[in-house]
Amino acid sequence: MTAALVTYYDRYRGTDARDRIAEAVGAQLGTDRTELARRRKSLQGRLSRLDGTTRNLPDNITAANRDLVDRRLRAVRHRGPFTDAAPCIE
Repeated sequence: MTAALVTYYDRYRGTDARDRIAEAVGAQLGTDRTELARRRKSLQGRLSRLDGTTRNLPDNITAANRDLVDRRLRAVRHRGPFTDAAPCIE
C-alpha cells in the first residue's frame, strides 16, 4: 500500500510541483485561478469606468434632467448596483 501511495503522489514532485499541487487543489475546489484572475481584472476595469462616470455625473445634471436622474437613482438603489438588469450608462 505504501508503494502505491508513493507512486500516486510522485507526480507532485519536481520543479513544477507547486503548480501541479495548486492545480489539483483548484480542481477539487471547483475554481480555476486563471478564470478568477480574468474576472477580477474585468471587474476592476468595470469599477474604474463606473467611478469615472459617477465623478462626471454632477457636472451633467441640469434642471431639465434632474427628475430623470432622481428616478434613475431610486431605481438603481432599489435593484442594487451590481445587477445585470440595469442598463449601462456611459
